[in-house]
Amino acid sequence: MFHPLRHRSPVAFAIFTACLGTALSISFERAHAADVSAGTLDEVIVSATRSAREVDTVPASATVVSAEILESRTFDSLDEALNVEAGMFNGRLRGVSNTSHTLVMLNGMPLNSGWYGGVRWDNIAMENVERIEIVRGPGSALYGGNAMGGTVNVITKLPQEFEASVKARMGSDDYLSYGGAIGNRFDKLSIRLGLEHDTELVGRPTSYVFRPVGNGAGTLTGGQHSLNRAGADYWIAGDEGERNEEQWSGNLAAAYALDGGGTLRLESQIGRSNYSNARPNSYIRDANGQPVFAGNIDVGPGRRAIIEPTQFLNGEGERTNASYMLTYSDTFSWLDLVAKVGYQHEDQWYTTVNSNSGDFDTATGIVREFKTDTYFMDVQSIIPLGTSHTLVAGVYFRGNDFDQGQFDVASYHDERSKLGGMTEFTQGTDRYYALYVQDEITLTSALTAFIGARYDTWEAYDGRSGAVSNPLNLADTDNSAFSPSASLVWTVNDGTVLRAAVSKAFSAPNLYDLYRTYASNNRLNLSNPDLKPETLTNYEIGLVQYLWDKRLRLSVTGFQMDYQDLVYGYTTLDVNDIDNNPVTTLISTNTNAGRARNRGFELIANMKVLDWLNLWANYSENHTRITKNETAPNTVGKHFTYSPDRSANVGLDATFDWLRTSLIGSYTGRTYRTAENTDQVWGVYQTTSIGWLVDMKVSADLPRQLIGRESSVSLSVKNLLDREYFDFQIGQSRAWYVDYLVKF
Repeated sequence: MFHPLRHRSPVAFAIFTACLGTALSISFERAHAADVSAGTLDEVIVSATRSAREVDTVPASATVVSAEILESRTFDSLDEALNVEAGMFNGRLRGVSNTSHTLVMLNGMPLNSGWYGGVRWDNIAMENVERIEIVRGPGSALYGGNAMGGTVNVITKLPQEFEASVKARMGSDDYLSYGGAIGNRFDKLSIRLGLEHDTELVGRPTSYVFRPVGNGAGTLTGGQHSLNRAGADYWIAGDEGERNEEQWSGNLAAAYALDGGGTLRLESQIGRSNYSNARPNSYIRDANGQPVFAGNIDVGPGRRAIIEPTQFLNGEGERTNASYMLTYSDTFSWLDLVAKVGYQHEDQWYTTVNSNSGDFDTATGIVREFKTDTYFMDVQSIIPLGTSHTLVAGVYFRGNDFDQGQFDVASYHDERSKLGGMTEFTQGTDRYYALYVQDEITLTSALTAFIGARYDTWEAYDGRSGAVSNPLNLADTDNSAFSPSASLVWTVNDGTVLRAAVSKAFSAPNLYDLYRTYASNNRLNLSNPDLKPETLTNYEIGLVQYLWDKRLRLSVTGFQMDYQDLVYGYTTLDVNDIDNNPVTTLISTNTNAGRARNRGFELIANMKVLDWLNLWANYSENHTRITKNETAPNTVGKHFTYSPDRSANVGLDATFDWLRTSLIGSYTGRTYRTAENTDQVWGVYQTTSIGWLVDMKVSADLPRQLIGRESSVSLSVKNLLDREYFDFQIGQSRAWYVDYLVKF
């Protein structure tokens, strides 16, 4: 019997639902025509088309997350808050396995690192967010590379009148956070400043000392047996100590209204975070019952696990990210113009521990220091052409300069304790140039077409990497990508919207893939300047359906994404000793060797049950498969890594005058962490086995006469049911937080 939620073809499911929804909408429209305006969702989104449109009428599955929605959730960083949105998992959209395949922007400025393509979510200030626009599905026709899985655009606030606030949070594991903001509008000038500081963001052990079990005798006792994700015997010998994280962020936004109607806006955001571990804990005891960090553990007859002190240690690090953007916008008689220029600077260092070099107090290590400078420009115009065409056209530029160095250090706790000069380095530069155009065509009053394309070209040069004594000068490279898209949006009636789209997207190789060459043990990890961009072709169909006087909104999207030229690594013997180092006997490098597909769907529901009660839910599936891999045939037929096969979220939001409450349940399905899908045992350390988690938050407005100001207090509980879970690391047990906010 056919069941749409179990059927293997999500596109067929979407078509089935669309037809059913259209039939339902006709009957409900007839029954409730007089009341259909009640509860209409009139949110406006810009990111989907680069022009303002109601979220229901954009040619993609899109969601607007408001500041009020964010306020109802408990989270430490924005990517954690967005995990409950359909198709989103740890900063990735639509099942993509690489964070560089999801474009993240700040007011339209790309935040993806120019070095490796990922995003430092913990350096994005949360206090100044006005709303977040999520657009699922490829966006390369408008935004170029990184937008293979979708786009996330963080929109920040600007005041219209005086506003100021201070806030503080304290909670489990010595968590402490505080911050504030102040802003005002002075005639033509609006300005806002915000600061946040968070200490002890974790404050608990997150990593076990996880050792394989082998044959042999042992004399030490303690610890606990476990399996690893492949089903092999392992032993939990201790933990790496409390994970301590601290971060601060500051943001400044200012806008000036120019004579003639234009606006000049400045955006600045700076974030810094650092991490370290306290003293490790050994669960292993000697004959006197004292904890020990070295020796052979007796784990059963003829079986043992071996430990040594550096296996209990983890490195330390610090990250700094600063972003600046200037935006000029104006409306002329025949076009709207938006011009943006931006600069982003990333600084990072981290240490690693040398094996068998000592204990917590004496171990030596290596420090790697990174610096990336990114320059950005985007000039966009919106041009109405008659009554049926609206043209969006623009030019784009982005450049990245990267420099990394490695040094030996006397103590892995002190990045400044360098033992001489640089031992290894990587350098590289790339430049991107693009033209894009999209025509929004009004075919009828109910039918709109979007036809667009973007042409990107890039070059990478000055690539040098490897040991300082014998660096490799790597070849310059250049390439291009053409990303067309076409979509239709049909407003069937006031309660039903259908859409269909086909598009192509790409992800260009970043500087890490092109130029990062380094030695590790007996292996030379060699970069590949000849890499081509990864590409995909996406097909999707979707429906937005309102029911019950528009108190219920349903959105369903089915899609298929066909990937080409996926990048995979392979290993060969170093027969020519290309780095003149006899220690390195193997060469690992990347090449375009793969094809894959993802067939999936997303279902989103929002219902206003009563004036004070909202219910919402979403469900996503990703049926991912590797269909070709010449370098590793054993991955063919396997699932993508870091892509849950399914996820679900349900929530309740209630408001009783001065009291607000939120209850959220989230489910994350099976997620593989190895390309060969050797993860066959779930619910053990180093797997992603999350299942269902429940969070709760209750907020209350306090009487104004209490302190003479508007204020509120809230109690949050994460992992309310205290479930044990792993997201590679040890999941957080039940934790509580108290927030206090004062507005002036």
